[in-house]
Amino acid sequence: MVVFFDIMYQDGVSYLELPYDLRRAKLEEVISPRPGYAILADRYQITSNQPLRRVEKLRNIFAFHISKFEEGVILKASESHYHDWQFPWVKV
Repeated sequence: MVVFFDIMYQDGVSYLELPYDLRRAKLEEVISPRPGYAILADRYQITSNQPLRRVEKLRNIFAFHISKFEEGVILKASESHYHDWQFPWVKV
């Protein structure tokens, strides 16, 4: 099964300069999920003005995916661009 999480290029158009939020929206327009064959990666928004709440939510999301024998999670700022050093992506 293929799990899609980002789109960078389509029909001669590069999306590398777009923020992740816009690329994800484009991906959701393009991909028609078909369980067992192709799906979109789960996406969670982690927001809180309390750092401990953010850590707890991330811990729960990570534990959920590890319990399903998945590789882990990738943390991306919604406003980040591809190869954006201000908002680096982190794989956990």
